[in-house]
Amino acid sequence: RAARSTGLGNRRDAAELRRFVRPRASGRRGPVHADRDGAGLSTIAVVGNLAVDRVAGAEPRAGGGVYWAARAAAHVGADAAVATRCAPQDRETALAPLEALGLPVVCGDASRTTRFSFHYEGDHRVMTVDAVGDAWAPADVGGWAASALADAEWVQVAGLLETPKVPANSYG
Repeated sequence: RAARSTGLGNRRDAAELRRFVRPRASGRRGPVHADRDGAGLSTIAVVGNLAVDRVAGAEPRAGGGVYWAARAAAHVGADAAVATRCAPQDRETALAPLEALGLPVVCGDASRTTRFSFHYEGDHRVMTVDAVGDAWAPADVGGWAASALADAEWVQVAGLLETPKVPANSYG
């Protein structure tokens, strides 16, 4: 049997992914799905900084891997929670759209939010890093972000930029 392409844009992708995610808890929006054996799959925690994106000079909007991963999880009805952070002055732009997805979100305060500007030159995308947000530390994982991580069996770390590494054994 030939392997299927993992190409993006296949209209069946969302329906296929729904078979592999555990349904959200009762009372939350979204369909109920189970795996082939009838058992729900893992709770997902999405962790990372929000970003504020400005595309081709348009109004700033929510961005970053944590936002887009949460959007995908909400779309397929995944049992997911989000731990993120942004600067207080960026909460309306970056955090409000994330919270509107209906997933549980905990948000820590950052001294600044990562900001990107994008524009296109023909088919070529040009990206500029306008601001770098705060790096995560072990205290964040065990502190303000702990409630989003508590029931997670899978964690997606949605990093934005490379920052100095913290030794793995620092996380306990």
